[in-house]
Amino acid sequence: MGFEGEVKLSDFSVPKAAGLIGQNESKQLSGTPGYMSPEQANYEIRCQRPDIFSNGVVVADLLLSKNMFAGSGVSESCQKIIDLRLDAVSQKTLAHDLEIRYDSAERLTKDLEYHMYHNGYGPTNETLARYMSELLPDNVPA
Repeated sequence: MGFEGEVKLSDFSVPKAAGLIGQNESKQLSGTPGYMSPEQANYEIRCQRPDIFSNGVVVADLLLSKNMFAGSGVSESCQKIIDLRLDAVSQKTLAHDLEIRYDSAERLTKDLEYHMYHNGYGPTNETLARYMSELLPDNVPA
């Protein structure tokens, strides 16, 4: 904080700015685990938006007096951050505004299934049933 009351945040994208990541950006995890954006935690190519997310974590940290993504290690912190996508699905099911809420159970199922596959949780009952029907079409119950 400066003498004129201005607040300065630093340490966002320092490794990238210093040229330490470069071409290995999608292979190298960089940043403070509890403050990473979901795309950083997933080793995805990033732009300036992760800094906005990290800034949001700092604001939430100040308001809650704790970091909601801090884990016992890098893996646990990354998992908490990545699970935000599931939280977004949950929030959409609870939206008061009908224009935001899911308009069908099918769309909700697709989003949940995407989350499960994208995060490596495996197949759903619907996918397994479809696979079994295709694999053994003569044995499908009527």
